Amino acid sequence: EMVIRDWSSDVCSSDLDVVSGLATIFNNSGESREVTLQLELTGPAQVVGSQVQTVTIPENSDRMVVIPFKAGLEPGVIGVKLRATSGIDQTEVAFDLPNRPALPLVTKFGAGVITESTAARIATPTDFIPRTTRFVLQTSSLSATQFKRNLDYLLGYPYGCVEQITSRLFPLLHFESLARFADPDLLGGNAPDYFVQEGLRRLQTMVRADGTFSFWPGGDKVNPWTSAYAGHCLLEARRAGYVVDDKVYDAVRARLHSWARGRDLTTDDLPVRVYAAYALASTEQLDRKALNELRQVSVEFLPLYAKFHLAGALSLAGDRTAAFAIIDPLDKQPAEFAPETGGHLSSGIRTNAIMLDVLTRLDPENPSAAVLAKDLIEDARLGRWYTTQESAFALLALGRYLQGRRPASFTGTVRIAGNAATPITEKDFKLVREDFTGRDIEIAIVGDGPCYYYWQLSGVPTGQAAEEFTRGIKVVRQYFDPDGNPLDLDSVVLGRQVICRIEVSAQEKALDNVVVNDLIPAGFAIENPRLKTSRRLSWIPAEESAITHADIRDDRVLFFADLPQGHKIKYHYSLRAVS
Repeated sequence: EMVIRDWSSDVCSSDLDVVSGLATIFNNSGESREVTLQLELTGPAQVVGSQVQTVTIPENSDRMVVIPFKAGLEPGVIGVKLRATSGIDQTEVAFDLPNRPALPLVTKFGAGVITESTAARIATPTDFIPRTTRFVLQTSSLSATQFKRNLDYLLGYPYGCVEQITSRLFPLLHFESLARFADPDLLGGNAPDYFVQEGLRRLQTMVRADGTFSFWPGGDKVNPWTSAYAGHCLLEARRAGYVVDDKVYDAVRARLHSWARGRDLTTDDLPVRVYAAYALASTEQLDRKALNELRQVSVEFLPLYAKFHLAGALSLAGDRTAAFAIIDPLDKQPAEFAPETGGHLSSGIRTNAIMLDVLTRLDPENPSAAVLAKDLIEDARLGRWYTTQESAFALLALGRYLQGRRPASFTGTVRIAGNAATPITEKDFKLVREDFTGRDIEIAIVGDGPCYYYWQLSGVPTGQAAEEFTRGIKVVRQYFDPDGNPLDLDSVVLGRQVICRIEVSAQEKALDNVVVNDLIPAGFAIENPRLKTSRRLSWIPAEESAITHADIRDDRVLFFADLPQGHKIKYHYSLRAVS
């Protein structure tokens, strides 16, 4: 018997990598054999040196053979097949190796509004590697079209804390037309309702016995603001007809009632109390006792967004007089300040969204509502919705504000240079093209608009290596041998254990909820992602790995931490040289 017993190589390759795979062939045929090895490749790769090698293997022995090949420039899947032949005996091993770009995917985009007198002209960028691009153009009479990028950002956000899960779901509950423009891949190929229900199921697994939510699945950290936010989402989902477990629902509702009355909160969490009341009032569950106590809240101690939440809670509970007494004296012009990374996650964009949402409910004809909506739409066009909180609250507010607008009726064309015109109407239109760069596009309509459009072009850029920089956060990666000595990366032998240290610090101010995404270099595989103090690795202090959450994947390590200003967080994990 002759067997290719083992194959060792990377879990993936990058463009122009030379991969030296290591094959182990075992001979148990009862005699010495001369074995011919033949490498066959499909996809973006080519053989380095000879495609065929011959090796003599004694009986009941094995031999290790290095099989080199070179990855191509184009991303894709490399099909690898190694066949061993000796006489009439033959055996083979086959597998797929992803070839990923050395530079990250880049997406360029634009959105706008077309009327009969104003056509749109788009010149698609050219600085992408051929056959890596995907172009999408969508038009519709529905205003939701222009927010497709923001929805895709929420749905595709790659982490799973309670705030991010909630932010994916909330806009789909209230902005029904938005789901029509979601990328089906981001919904897992399922209908939006199924996506929402599965998200709600995951959210319910994070509810604790006291009705609060763990910030991370299985974790102990609780953030009162995100708990109120997730609780609001569950209440709204139940009201919209989605399934929420009775025990979970009762626990969350009891927690919101307790907070609305100011119990179990610090003085710094007054905005959480007001938001809990707003969540209950939005679903017609704010009781009279809590309402009476809310009237006693000192408005002057509240940030602007919480003042609007308080007014909204009072109005929805039936006290419009008290609500207008709060908002009438306020400056309702768009606010602008940097997002908080922890605490109540406030920001200028989110404040504007909350003001718009409450004004649309209380006083939809208020001139400030139109100003706030225009400012949010412009910020979206310029890519200034930076956080999941901002994106979710802005989509909720704009969805409510834009509902019930006069329907459009128009016909038009999309003209791509060198192609015949494609007709469009007020109905949804979508154009998808692969390998599409450097083309001029014109969109024009005739009739009663407006027509909203959105385009995006994704691909691998043609530039050199990504720029290294320090802006607000400093992160350094170092490699050591098991004894703690700095490692020479030019002389790592196959099978060697390597210790990686990530050192990260906040430069200008404390930052919460920071994620560090460490992509594993070629030739290495993760061996032990959670090193603890041991006799052999005693040089690694246990307390230096103080992180809030870790996510270990095939090709990367992600860890999350709160960064005090000027204090370094250090995280260690073990790798093995496999190729």
